[in-house]
Amino acid sequence: KNVLFIVRDPRDVVVSHYHQITKRSKSPMQFDSLSDFIRDPVFGFNRIITFYEIWFHNQSVPKNFSFIKYEDILSNGVSSVRSILDFILPENDISFSVIEKAYNQSSADKMRKKEQENSIEGFSKFGEGLDYLKVRKAVSGSYLSEMNAEDIEFCNQMMEGKMTFLNYN
Repeated sequence: KNVLFIVRDPRDVVVSHYHQITKRSKSPMQFDSLSDFIRDPVFGFNRIITFYEIWFHNQSVPKNFSFIKYEDILSNGVSSVRSILDFILPENDISFSVIEKAYNQSSADKMRKKEQENSIEGFSKFGEGLDYLKVRKAVSGSYLSEMNAEDIEFCNQMMEGKMTFLNYN
């Protein structure tokens, strides 16, 4: 089969995952802090690194494999969606204007507003604060303001020499 793998800076992923399992769950998990979560041997940062590495080393298994960075979607959304569609549906004739309209209608701000209004079918509202939303910040590099210096250094050391194909420094 074809595999499109969307990747995100693993430091942002671990912060997002922390909020997901501690705040946006019917049965939230408990951790003493984000720092404890990052270092957790089962759910923490190493899990993300391992997952990315497994996919990288096995990308020849699927018929076709491609990856796209979340950060590219944020910075160049319409073109990124175009490339995703070209991978999934190589002979599509979807116009740029249709892609642009769909992209703009599903912006993070619009999705966040719908979530806050509880107007998305199938979504459960878990709380009022930003950290309780699925569409929390939708930015790149938010880990810089959510992790302390020791956590950032820990993650950077764990990334050392790994995932070089993704170019996250």
